[in-house]
This record gives sequence, C-alpha cells and structure tokens, in this order.
Amino acid sequence: MGDSEARAAKDFSFGKLIKEAAKGNVTGLEAEMTQEGNTEMRNSGVNVAGGFNIPSMVLRSMGTADVTSGSTDFGGGIAKDDLGIVENYAPADLAAKLGVRNLSGLSGNVAMQVQANLIGADGAKGEGVLMAEELPTFAERILEPTRNAAHVGVTQQMLAQSGDDMAAFIQMDIRRALDKVFNAQILAEIAAEDSTMAYASNNPLDVEAALLALDVNLDNVVAVSAANAYRTMRALSFDAGSGDLYAGSPLARTSIAGYETVVSSQAASQTISFFDKTQLVTATWGGLNLIVDPYTDAAKGVVRIIANEYRDVQALQEGSFKTLTGVGA
Repeated sequence: MGDSEARAAKDFSFGKLIKEAAKGNVTGLEAEMTQEGNTEMRNSGVNVAGGFNIPSMVLRSMGTADVTSGSTDFGGGIAKDDLGIVENYAPADLAAKLGVRNLSGLSGNVAMQVQANLIGADGAKGEGVLMAEELPTFAERILEPTRNAAHVGVTQQMLAQSGDDMAAFIQMDIRRALDKVFNAQILAEIAAEDSTMAYASNNPLDVEAALLALDVNLDNVVAVSAANAYRTMRALSFDAGSGDLYAGSPLARTSIAGYETVVSSQAASQTISFFDKTQLVTATWGGLNLIVDPYTDAAKGVVRIIANEYRDVQALQEGSFKTLTGVGA
C-alpha cells in the first residue's frame, strides 16, 4: 500500500463501503483497505468467517469529528463533511481515555509474566556465614482475542439516504455499542483484582495511603467513578471551597484529589476505583470485521451489519487496584 494514513483518513468512506458491500462489489480505496484488513487479520491469527475487514491503521483516529453540528435528527446535518471512519470511529473506551497501554500488531495469545514476590537481601552476614537463597516466582497473565460484536439493522431506505449522514449515524451507533461492551470487560477486570475500602471520611486519602503502603507510584494512578460518587466528591469540594478535590478549569473538573478521573454510567453505584494505569493492559487483534448481509431480512427491507472486534484486558499486580465503596450512601 503506497497510501499514507493521512490519505486513508481523508478519503476512506464508511458509507460507500456499506452501500457497495450490500451489493457485493466494493471498489476503489475501500476495496484496497479491506484487502489490507484481510492481511492484518490473518497475521493476527484471528479467523473470521468472511465479511470485510477494516485495518487498524484506518481505525486509528487523527482527531475527533464533530458529528453533532446542526440538527441531531437523521438527515438533518449530522457530519455533512464525511471525514471517514478514521475521524468518526475514534475509540472512546475507558482504557483509552485514561491512557492505559494497548498492545496491537499481535499474533495469537500473549502471555505476560508478572513477578509474584520481591527478592530480599539476607540481612548483614559475616564472612563464612551461609546466605539464604531467594527465588523469584512469577504468575502468568494471558491476553487472548475475544470477540466483541455489534449487530445493527439498517433499512434499505436509510441506505438510500445521503452517504454522509448514514455513515456518521451507523458509525456512531457501532462505536458506542462496542465501547460499551468493552468497558464492561474493563470494569469487571478491575473489580476482580482490586480490594475494597468502605467510604467513611470526607476524601479518598485512605485509598491514597493504602496505595502508598504498597509502594504504588501515585504519578500513574487514575480513577473511574460512578456518577453518584462523583456528585458526592464534587459537593465536598464546593463545601470546602478549597478546590483540593477538583481543578478549577472546566476541562479538569472531574479530577478527584488530583487524579485523572473518568465518570462512567457503567461503574458500580457509589464506587470510585483508583488504580495504577501501568498495571492494566488491553490488547487488540487486527482491525474491525464487518459482515454486511442484505439477504436474511430482505423481506423486511433491512440490511444487517455485524461488526466484530477482537480485544482483551488483563490486570497485572492486583495490589495496584483499590476501590472506595458506599460513596454518597
């Protein structure tokens, strides 16, 4: 492929791909990209049952498109400038928002060795005194391609509308669906590894102390908060008037106790999870697999679109995860 990612970002059209795929004949840049996607999927060791594969180089965002300008009704001004799937399909999962590392370009399962104990020095020994032997032990964390899928039905009438509007509408729907299911995996992994602390004071300093006691680097700590727990923290910052819990600017107002925070409707009620982001790892195999089926529901005038992503998430050192519970109870 002699094309640059910038050209793919500018010229790739999700709407054109869907329309042509429904007719069984993809052409132009979209056809080139699907061939590149096929190669990437094969190299990743992921076997897909047909469809069209969009490579990760096209999915990588060069920015975020404004898809809400004008009327939000379909056909009323959504992303009139078709910026392509690179712009409109920017990943927005919790891990990406918090700067958690994502492994890509993988092939098959990935095993990560995590040290389970620290090697200790054997005191102050005199000459000729036997020194105890210390053996490090390791635990294995395995990342494996797990399919996340979104199934969307698009009417033939919708496909006949403006490619710009239709592309933005479907891309946004698929993105939200895949983000939501992967966010659930991320939160489940955090919950499986962390230890909980009942909220019984006016701030999360008990969690900070617990992390420091385990020698966690606070520079790497981020947080995920439920909306009602966030409200409690924000009310405290207003009451105190100190601004310690929240930064002053609107862009950083969700920072709790100085830690970068994402407020999520998917977080468990009245909880705030703090963790070292370097101890959470996500992985992506290949790009996006699309199956466009115009036949199954043809009697209903509906084209089915199945979108598949292959991702996984693993926590490494469990001591790096602490959750406050009962915040605002």
